[in-house]
Amino acid sequence: MATAPLAEGPVASTIVVFGATGDLAHRKLYPALASLARGDQLPPSLSVLGVARTEMDDDDFERSVHSSIEKAADGNADSGLAALRDRGVRWRYLVGNADEDQMYTQLRDMLSTNGDGSQGSIGNCLFYLSTVPQLFELIADGLGRAG
Repeated sequence: MATAPLAEGPVASTIVVFGATGDLAHRKLYPALASLARGDQLPPSLSVLGVARTEMDDDDFERSVHSSIEKAADGNADSGLAALRDRGVRWRYLVGNADEDQMYTQLRDMLSTNGDGSQGSIGNCLFYLSTVPQLFELIADGLGRAG
C-alpha cells in the first residue's frame, strides 16, 4: 500500500482555548506551553487563539499570557518566553460567548487564514475547553454547526 508523501514545509497548527482568560488557562495551560517551548516540543507555525468574553485584542491577550507565565515560572520565565518567541508562536484573540452562533462562524473564518492572507490551520486544530463542564456540550455543538 502506497503512502502519501509528507507535505513540504511547516504545517500550520492552532490551539483554540475556550475560556482563554480564566484561571485554569493562566495558571496551568500557558505555563505548560512555555515549558513545551523550552523543550522544543511545540509544532512549527503554532498559533494560540484565545476565545473568551473579556474585551481585548491580540496584543492584550499576548501580554496577559506572558504575565501569567512570569507569575508561574518561579524565576524561569525568561527562557520560556524566549522559547515561545523563538518558535514564532502567534497569539490571537476572539471575543465571544459560547451561546452565540456568530462567534463560531468568526472562529471558522479566523482559522481559515492566519490573519496575513496565508492559509490557516482549519484542519489542524486542537480545541481546549478551559471552561466549566456545563459549557462543553454547548461549545461542541457550536463547533459542529459552524463546520
